[in-house]
Amino acid sequence: MRDHWCNLPQFLTPAECELVISHAKRRYQPQAAVVGHGASARQDKIRSSTVRWLKYSDLELLWLRLRIEEKILEANRNFGYNLQAGFTEIQFTEYHGPVAMPKPSIWQRMRGATVQPDMASAAAGDHYDWHEDCSASMEKAMDRKLSFVLQLSPSSDYIGGQFELTANAHKLPEDAFKKQGDALIFRSGLKHRVLPVTVGTRYSLVTWVHGSRA
Repeated sequence: MRDHWCNLPQFLTPAECELVISHAKRRYQPQAAVVGHGASARQDKIRSSTVRWLKYSDLELLWLRLRIEEKILEANRNFGYNLQAGFTEIQFTEYHGPVAMPKPSIWQRMRGATVQPDMASAAAGDHYDWHEDCSASMEKAMDRKLSFVLQLSPSSDYIGGQFELTANAHKLPEDAFKKQGDALIFRSGLKHRVLPVTVGTRYSLVTWVHGSRA
């Protein structure tokens, strides 16, 4: 059986992640995430988040696009798809929790102390329930074949928001896709979800590579 996913730990450095976050928030307008594509796109309770669509022509992100393309082509040696060259959809996603992550004071930082959020007031925040990235119902010659997700936030910035693949997929290592800068490539037909963020904000970047339906 061919691979279901390709794990890419430390795909970006923390400094590179912060650069992408700052650039996306400065240059692009946020919008509510929807389910579906084109005229059929709609808001749905299975998904709650904010997205920013980054332009393919954004030269300040050329280094990132080329690095992603290189890794996808390398990974496809194990997936075996006939892929369309490159990708054009680049989604910067924000999952917000209803409670902000508290920041320690300068004295607490000096003592190495941590500040715990008020979990009593925490509720389910932004999320994306079980879904697939490809769509058999769309009458197009091409469809998404490989999905790429990049963890931009350090895990200390939020609580919740875990990314999960369906139990039918090959099991991910326990430490996979957990740290800032980690990335994952997986088959777009695999069901996956993002659990609700309860505290803080989780930033991620997603893109997809298309190929023939045949």
